[in-house]
This record gives sequence, C-alpha cells and structure tokens, in this order.
Amino acid sequence: MGNDQRIHHLLTFGYSTSEASFLCLAALHGGFFLRRQYSAFTGKVAGYADVTLGEKALRLGHVKVTAMRHNRMLYHLFSKPFYAKMGEEDNRNRRKREPQAITRRLMMLDFVLANRERRFFPTEREKLAFFCGDRKS
Repeated sequence: MGNDQRIHHLLTFGYSTSEASFLCLAALHGGFFLRRQYSAFTGKVAGYADVTLGEKALRLGHVKVTAMRHNRMLYHLFSKPFYAKMGEEDNRNRRKREPQAITRRLMMLDFVLANRERRFFPTEREKLAFFCGDRKS
C-alpha cells in the first residue's frame, strides 16, 4: 500500500487531508510527534491547527499524550485500528519507548520533514521492494 492509499484510508476517521498526510508520515517514521512538527509540515504558525489535530487524535483514541517541559505535548500514535487502516497493524512504532529512543524518533521525523523532496522507505515492504527489484521510481 502506498502513502496515497494510506492517507485515503485515514481520511475515513475524519481527519483532513493535511492531518492524515502528517499522521501517516509521523506513524511510519517513529510513531511520535510534537505539535510544532505539524506546524512545520503545514507551514503555518503554531496555534489552532496543531492543537485541533492533537485533540482530534486524542478524542479518536489514536494517541497517548504526555506533558513535557515548557507546556509541550508529546503525542504517541499507538492505536492498532489506526495502523490497521494504513496496512501496518503490527508496526513496531506502536510500542512504548525509552526517552532516548523517543528523542531519536522525534529527530528522525524532523529530518524527514526537512527533506521532503527525498524518498524514504519507512516500512520493511518498501525497503524490500526497492532493494530487491523496483528501482525505477
């Protein structure tokens, strides 16, 4: 399943296209995100949109929220039905992580967001498809 299909399936939860696109990216690249990362993704100033996304994901039971220092909220996409909609029901990003691992995953998402013109292979299926045959795209 490609990202376009994943995003399409996430729209059925009631997310907007930009919300579903970001959540798909965050789920596949670590499973954790901060509101500032959604703001960076959309190119908008932090405020209403990122707060709304966090509240919607929490209300739907897709995230667990941890309050951090300086009034920052850490969101962990853990919901099996959420990942199942993306065809990734057994994705390891659903698991709890140690603080150091969470930091690495947030940094990885920052890197992906800063380099969106590049192609990343977040799932094992995508890596196998690319390295074992489909190198055209």
